[in-house]
Amino acid sequence: MNEKLNGRGKVREMNELNYASLEASKRLVDAGIVLETETSFYNSLHSKDWKLYRTEDISGINNDPLYKVHAPSMAEVWRELPSYIGDDFYLDISKDDTQTVCGYSKIDGFDRYVSKGNQRNDNPTDALIDLLIWVRKEEIKR
Repeated sequence: MNEKLNGRGKVREMNELNYASLEASKRLVDAGIVLETETSFYNSLHSKDWKLYRTEDISGINNDPLYKVHAPSMAEVWRELPSYIGDDFYLDISKDDTQTVCGYSKIDGFDRYVSKGNQRNDNPTDALIDLLIWVRKEEIKR
């Protein structure tokens, strides 16, 4: 974690590899899903560069999603996902070459692997975000 000075004092910059990408974080906003997170992307009025900060370090700053977007960690998204859905489909995450694959899986009565909602992404947190969006859409359909 690096520290730098801004107009308000020291701000700690975060390692973006440990969190959702800006694009996936915006997909959460677009889906109407709000997660309380320890980190947020912030884009000042004077810059077009989005940077990742600890949310507490930028509290009180413009909360409009045009300037500030919550950036969840993998753990923050994981705990929002149900462990099981439907008839014994369990939450599953694995690696397929370079991508993370997550979804819900089960072995059917014929010993076949069955899955639903599979999401793939190079960033594991982004894959989980896409799965969370899928789960919430499925819940609305019921």
